[in-house]
Amino acid sequence: MNIDCQCVIFSDEAYNAIMTETFKKDPLETGGILLGHILDNGIWIVMEVLPPGWRSTFQYAYFEYDEQFVNYVAQNESKKYEQELSLLGLWHRHPGSMDIFSGTDDGTNRTFAGLHPKGAISGLVNIDPRFRLTMYHVSTPLHYTKVDVEVGDDLIPEEYFKWKYYDEEKGLNPYPPEKKNGSNISEKQYEIGSGNRRTTPKDSSIITEIMKIFDSKYLFLLLFIVGAAVSLFSCYSYNKLKKTADIKSLYRVYYTEYTAEPSSDTIKYVRNKASENFDKNLPSIKAKLNYDDLLLAQNKDKLKAHIKGTTGDSARLLTQQFKDTLFAEDKEKLGIFIGNFLEKNKIEEKDANIDSLTLAYKEPLFAQELSRQKQEDIDKTAQKFADDFKKSHKLTPDIAKKEVKTIVVLLLIASLLSLLLAFLPRKHKSFVEWLVIGVSVVIATLIAKLLYSLSFAFVVASFLVFALLCFVVFVAMFILKSFNCKKGVPAKSKSTGFWFQQNPKLYLEEESEIRKRFADAEKNVENGVVSFFINTYKKIAAEQDNLSFQLVYSSDYLENKEIKIYLVSPDLDELLGDKIKDFPYIAIDGAGESYLDLSKTIQKDKISGMEVIRKFYEWIQQYKEWKLHRINNIKL
Repeated sequence: MNIDCQCVIFSDEAYNAIMTETFKKDPLETGGILLGHILDNGIWIVMEVLPPGWRSTFQYAYFEYDEQFVNYVAQNESKKYEQELSLLGLWHRHPGSMDIFSGTDDGTNRTFAGLHPKGAISGLVNIDPRFRLTMYHVSTPLHYTKVDVEVGDDLIPEEYFKWKYYDEEKGLNPYPPEKKNGSNISEKQYEIGSGNRRTTPKDSSIITEIMKIFDSKYLFLLLFIVGAAVSLFSCYSYNKLKKTADIKSLYRVYYTEYTAEPSSDTIKYVRNKASENFDKNLPSIKAKLNYDDLLLAQNKDKLKAHIKGTTGDSARLLTQQFKDTLFAEDKEKLGIFIGNFLEKNKIEEKDANIDSLTLAYKEPLFAQELSRQKQEDIDKTAQKFADDFKKSHKLTPDIAKKEVKTIVVLLLIASLLSLLLAFLPRKHKSFVEWLVIGVSVVIATLIAKLLYSLSFAFVVASFLVFALLCFVVFVAMFILKSFNCKKGVPAKSKSTGFWFQQNPKLYLEEESEIRKRFADAEKNVENGVVSFFINTYKKIAAEQDNLSFQLVYSSDYLENKEIKIYLVSPDLDELLGDKIKDFPYIAIDGAGESYLDLSKTIQKDKISGMEVIRKFYEWIQQYKEWKLHRINNIKL
């Protein structure tokens, strides 16, 4: 039997739980417990990953489990499957790229490995900068072996997913209550906790309500508003344009000089066509070339230097002398070229084709001239096309009047069509949705056509106006929907249960106020106790860790108005040491843990989570003064 671990397979849910916990606590360390099965072939299957517990210690380079919470949850989770789960090991995050265990980790891993004859598995998570999980098998005496990791429900036998109280034929056992006729559970919601159940409107955030607004009816209304706004502006522009021939009157502040330019692909096409036409006429162009003229043109700079400073008959005489010399030298070069060719190929002069050799000598000069003429012809053709394009695409008042008038008519038609479709019956929803898309494309195309000839500043300004319109419409619709929801809420009935069930409005207000100040506060609700873990990312003293604390509402908060503060890092013992018993506002709970009881320093009708936190900050300032021996005791 193979007692080693060859590979660890995570269910999709288990692997996702590790990622969720990691990024939720980022950048602090965190961890969890692994539950699953050990197979005889060396495969370890992780079915469940338990959270670390709300009383755990989360710091940048240190993490400690809430042992009591983990033990309790592990016993419950392991028994919900037909094949009960076993404790396999644990995982935790390390800072940076550190993927080896510390001395503290060794002690924890040694303890877990000793719980099973096959040892345990232990995982390390790093974000450097991507999520990375490294798994080790831990055996006794302490020895680590890195193992492979696989993820996927399809890799795990189906029988491991069967629930203990589930029957394949009959479903859940015992059977759930049957639905009553006409009941619609989707319209109801049951509140958290174990108190009485009551029907309330669904909890909805602004984001949720805004998403609901994206019904085809509201989309059509939004399209109508946008289309009508653009139409009105187009009408205004058209009326301004009719009164003057000055194109700038259309744009006013937004105007910048508009010049149409052909695309680079179009210019490339024109140049290619010009090149093809030149090549087609090449024989006739080449026949018109005169060698002597080309030779003289090639040496025109030398000619200018030769006759420099002379005029009249002297210049003409010097020019003729230069030509005679140039042609004589070229004739001599031609003779040398022919002589070398005949000697190299051992051909007698009487047998040679002198005309062909003469043409071969002159060919490079002809080719050079043809290349120059071709490039000149291509450039000239492309420039003419660009000039003609600009002329034909120039934005004139007459063109602008025609385009703007057309845009006004089309936009008004599309806007009115949107208004009509907004109130059509929704018998064929898919067809209506396609109409939404179609009308949206039409309006977007028309707006793009209108903006094509306008300046960049105008495009930006138009975008900002449209964005503001959309925002106003969304807010107005949200207010209307919220008002309708409130109208449908039945009168509040008396109910029992925990305080957040009896007064959900107060509960939501408390949470909202805390999250305004601490956006990443972590909420936990258990056995009627509501708590928030808050990391301030500030230090009381340079040598200490960031200040973090637990704000805990008692289960009967409505009656006793008690809110406790448990310091997590640094804790009260670390701050006060042996003098902790002599300080006011410090109390001990049923589990023997110290906490700050600042509720009594606030008037009972003004107590809230944020008021207690403000008092806590005052306590911190007093503590700093006491630490510097400026005061003898902390008084609030």
